[in-house]
Amino acid sequence: MSLVKSEYIITLYTSINLVGYFLLVSIMGLFFGEGTDSQIFTFTYRICMLIFSLILLFLFTKRYINIPSSVRIYLLFFSLFLIRASYDLLINTDFQITSSEINRFFYFTFLIIIIPSITLLYTRKYINLNKVFFQVLFIISLSILISYFNIEEIKYDKRLELTNGLGVITTGHLASLQIILSYFSFKNKLIKNRFLNFILIFTSFLSLQILFLSGSRGPFLNLILILLFINLKLKNLKYFAIVSVMLIFFSFPIINFFIENIPIFSNRVLLSQGVGGRYFLYLETIDIISNNLFFGHQFALPRSNGEFVYTHNIILDSMISLGIIGLILILLTIKNIIKYSYNIIKSESKHSWVAILLLLEFFKLLVSSSFYINERFTFLIIILFTLNSSNYKLNENTYFRTKTSRL
Repeated sequence: MSLVKSEYIITLYTSINLVGYFLLVSIMGLFFGEGTDSQIFTFTYRICMLIFSLILLFLFTKRYINIPSSVRIYLLFFSLFLIRASYDLLINTDFQITSSEINRFFYFTFLIIIIPSITLLYTRKYINLNKVFFQVLFIISLSILISYFNIEEIKYDKRLELTNGLGVITTGHLASLQIILSYFSFKNKLIKNRFLNFILIFTSFLSLQILFLSGSRGPFLNLILILLFINLKLKNLKYFAIVSVMLIFFSFPIINFFIENIPIFSNRVLLSQGVGGRYFLYLETIDIISNNLFFGHQFALPRSNGEFVYTHNIILDSMISLGIIGLILILLTIKNIIKYSYNIIKSESKHSWVAILLLLEFFKLLVSSSFYINERFTFLIIILFTLNSSNYKLNENTYFRTKTSRL
């Protein structure tokens, strides 16, 4: 396969793996009404991506790959966790987990994360990160537009709860992704076309409204943290100082606006106390960890109905499953995430969007979701850690393709 074909195929493959699912379920919302079982379509999509991954593996596994030590640490952590989870699900009689839950776990970890991650390790040499950025931004923005204008009725006094494909926008995470990528594009003047910039601005306003309507604290706080992190340089702090003063000065009118016009946002984000149901999850998890500090005890929290729930915190996930060893490995990974992200953002590289998205996924894993059902977290770790490896040079076309024209 020629270099041009390899770059085109693998770049598209990477973009689809990162955000293609969002576009699929958004489009599905246009054609299937409420009550339609959409799982068959998403499962078909996942199977197609699995076949795509296996074909690329067959084509590219013949070459030698050098895996950076930072990636190996994370893969070691993930492998040990899988051993623990497999034991609990398949052997440990104290866990009465239903077969559907077991299948769901292995469906996510192996079909959606492990196999595509291995493919990415072998093919990352051919990824054009500039093209991936534009493709990801386009896919996310299109998903937001399709989903937003397919909402039959917007209610400001209750959370955005939609079915089928429209459910992709209910958490607010997709909205924060779109806002961050658009901000990065404007900040670095990556798109020259005025019409495209207008569409991005328009979509960003829709994303902001979705973020408010979702009533989710996590995506809103993560967005603020990311904006602070990527403006850490001294010359950018003056802009944040100005914005902060304005926000403080106008804070009461802003809060009153949300209370009067979007009460779901004010109730759950501005006026909410504590962490809701997560508080009890954290207490239960900490109690288990305190009694099994060194080796861990279980991969998740089982429930009486045969299901299990993750701890909603990546550090607690590591400790409850692997104890001190898991804590050390995940802290090393977190250290590398913060260090590499800071370095690449500080350098003002055009590839720093990888770090920005990884930070967004990491902050999400501190309060919601889990790393073993979040494929973007693992994919972005592989890309960012490879960029920062001493064996790879950030701006050298030999590894990550970087030449592409601006729009």
